[in-house]
Amino acid sequence: MKFYKIMTLFLLTMSPFMLSAGIFDNIENHEQIAKVHFNPESLKGKVIFFEYWGVNYQSSKSSIPHLVNLQRQYAKTGKFTVITSQLHYEKEKTLAFLKFANVNFPVFQYFRSQEAPCGEKIPYAYIIDHTGKVVDKGYPSMLYKKVKDFVENAPPPLLRGAELNYWKNLEDDIEKAKSYTNIIKDLKKASSGNTPKAEEAKQIVEILETNLNKRYEDLKEASNETPVEMMNEIEKFASKTKGMPIGKSANALYLEIKSDQDLKKVQKLQKEIDKIISKVRGHRSKNLFKKSKAIKVKLTKLQESKSSSERAKKAAGNLIDYMDSQI
Repeated sequence: MKFYKIMTLFLLTMSPFMLSAGIFDNIENHEQIAKVHFNPESLKGKVIFFEYWGVNYQSSKSSIPHLVNLQRQYAKTGKFTVITSQLHYEKEKTLAFLKFANVNFPVFQYFRSQEAPCGEKIPYAYIIDHTGKVVDKGYPSMLYKKVKDFVENAPPPLLRGAELNYWKNLEDDIEKAKSYTNIIKDLKKASSGNTPKAEEAKQIVEILETNLNKRYEDLKEASNETPVEMMNEIEKFASKTKGMPIGKSANALYLEIKSDQDLKKVQKLQKEIDKIISKVRGHRSKNLFKKSKAIKVKLTKLQESKSSSERAKKAAGNLIDYMDSQI
């Protein structure tokens, strides 16, 4: 019986990604040319907007700002991501354009999928739903408005792998939850007994705890790449898992990042840079450029300092890249 339960949980967890795993098989073996955190495991259960494009075609380049907006709008739900493949052998030119466009999604160089092949012309895009099924394809601008419905119909990330027969309201509860701890406590109380509803509650608890651990590991890994941006996400996660072992780990991670004095310096400099950028967009000023140059010197010193943490160095580098793309 125990073996059966373990295998059931395994199949429930893996099944939503079987098709999309084929679509993006071996993508991690291709060069990623946008400095964006990417973990193939994180694609499980997500809606994916996948686009082929080329840096030498203006129609392709014109699509990128729309993809940046899609990512900004829907990636925060944990249900969506954009992935693109650049098909022209123009790496340096592509890097310069990606920096200018402030790209916030993974871009791979010359990746092609047999499950989702490129059309006759680029740009060419696919929408892949949370089950891993291709649900639409064609010219990107025809697909942008369709993303919203697929994202709304996808289950919350923490319930990926769960089949809800008796607990259909749980999706809304998870979406609105101030505490995952309380939800798990209630499910554990309901799991006593041998009724089908109790058995389903037991399975949901196992899936929730597994997905919470995965979420923590993703946050931890992402905090090494974009520590400043991840602080709020880690704090929220720690608050919602308070009283659980994973909540204790998340709170410790948050306090570790928060107490990093060099990271605080980067945060302070980022606020100064945002003010400068907003003014630069209005008019050119030698004084503003002088200030931005002085900030860049400070960031470079932080990067090169032996006493700076790896997170602070990464954050300083990220901010320098951002400055270069905006000023």
